[in-house]
Amino acid sequence: MIYKMIEAVATAADALFLIWFVPRFLHTRFYRKENLIALIVPAVSLAFQFFADRLLSGFDILAIIITAVLSVLYALLICKKKYFRAILAGGSYVIVIMLVSSLMYPLFALVFGEGVSVMQGAETPARVLYLAICRTVQFALYMLLLTVFKSDDSANGIIGVFFVCHTLVTVFGLFVLMTIAVNDTESKFTVPVMVLLSILIISNFGVYFLIRQLMKMQRREYEYKMMEQKMNAEKTRAEDADAIWENIKRFRHDMKNHFTVLKGKLGEGDVKACEEYIDEIYPSIERMGNLVHTGNAVIDYLINTKFPSDAGIQIIVSGFAGILDGIDDADLASLLGNVLDNAFEAVEKIPDNKDRIIELHFLKKNQNRIIICKNTVSGPVLDENGKLKKTDKKGEHGYGHKIIASVTEKYGGFAEYIEQDGMLCVQIILPE
Repeated sequence: MIYKMIEAVATAADALFLIWFVPRFLHTRFYRKENLIALIVPAVSLAFQFFADRLLSGFDILAIIITAVLSVLYALLICKKKYFRAILAGGSYVIVIMLVSSLMYPLFALVFGEGVSVMQGAETPARVLYLAICRTVQFALYMLLLTVFKSDDSANGIIGVFFVCHTLVTVFGLFVLMTIAVNDTESKFTVPVMVLLSILIISNFGVYFLIRQLMKMQRREYEYKMMEQKMNAEKTRAEDADAIWENIKRFRHDMKNHFTVLKGKLGEGDVKACEEYIDEIYPSIERMGNLVHTGNAVIDYLINTKFPSDAGIQIIVSGFAGILDGIDDADLASLLGNVLDNAFEAVEKIPDNKDRIIELHFLKKNQNRIIICKNTVSGPVLDENGKLKKTDKKGEHGYGHKIIASVTEKYGGFAEYIEQDGMLCVQIILPE
């Protein structure tokens, strides 16, 4: 009875791996509120695995196909428009099962001989250890895949590698126990072997959860830095708003003085002097008239404060930013503020004798709000700095792009970067 329960737990572990691995690979939840049918797929997969042929030495092709279809379907149901990555996640899940199923039994036969009873139905300690080793190796491989495909933080990658190494050490310990169990013909060490097996498995998962807590602490530290950066941005925004208001008041005062002078010259009948005076003050009036109006107060503020009139930058804005009214002002300021900051930093590096252009487009298509920001660049960016990290000496690590990704994901969207025709383009898509 105990051995049958262990077999059931080992089979259920595959379904749990599906629920755990695929969402983490896709950086999403194991189900989505708008697609609750996703919850049914792991249950169907578990039911199928209970009834499918689970002989690990000869994994049936039909079982492979059905498992692959179910895992890819589950990944597609919970992904957020990352369909290629979803297929990769589902496929990776099945490939790991196939690799472990195909390689572990021949390895055991090579090490312990063909006479070792580890096949399904064998109610022996060796079979229990075999199942434990197979599932632990699967776990290690899944962790390795998550580490390899995790691209946002090198520290998390180091933690992942440490955990994989720890798991492999656990596998070595299980092999030692397997050797003891195989040579224990009189079953003298069955109880100690089972106790040590439980300790190894529990310690392995205990380390995993400990590392998960450490990674959560790192995540909170990162979020704290983001919040601190947002607070500093809001403080700068308030200071800039005060400066704009002071400039407007000063401009109004200057205009009164200008009109007083013009009125005096006209009273003297000196039209030519009036024309010369108008030509003299016209540039300042022209600059004041260049304020951008997009239909969204936050975006108007960001554009009109971030780009000095004497920077020699051509700003092109098209579309109606009012389509973004449903987004929280703080989130919109963080999102567009970082996009425009990155664009401004890029065009500042361009020599004065070349085009300095920033284009900002707002459009709506297929129930999606789309923001496109293009800017000229001094040279290739994505080829040399694919992760878009800072290249200065201030200790920055591309937090601006992480904030952009964080805000877009909050609203169920995504951001992508494209480089063509000497311009870097960031396209942000936010579903309604």
